[in-house]
Amino acid sequence: MGSLLGIALYLPVAPPDRLAAYLILLAVVVAAGTWSAGICGRRYGAHDHGRIVVDEIAGMLVTLFSFSASVPALAAGFLIFRFFDIVKPYPIRRIDLEWKSAGGVMADDLLAGVYANLTLQLVRIIWPTFF
Repeated sequence: MGSLLGIALYLPVAPPDRLAAYLILLAVVVAAGTWSAGICGRRYGAHDHGRIVVDEIAGMLVTLFSFSASVPALAAGFLIFRFFDIVKPYPIRRIDLEWKSAGGVMADDLLAGVYANLTLQLVRIIWPTFF
């Protein structure tokens, strides 16, 4: 659900038209997300409890950076981000397993977002008419 909320938050601030608004939103989500993940982790007794979804919101915002809010870009971004978030290639899995903190909760999804964004950039180079 967090990934879908990330898309919904991205729509009104999609770069390049609203780059400043996008960067402010990303900073607020990361800062507030790290703070709230710590509180929720303590409340639910697990640092990365399933109820914590703000990390997925941040990951989707990173995934979609520099892409239009078109249906193909949003759908591809969602699927590719979910792939990296689930599979957790190196070093995402290591961060997930070793960083037992609110920062770790956010960091693994932010890195999955970077991987997804780079994958989308590659798709844009190979198939420019897709987006």
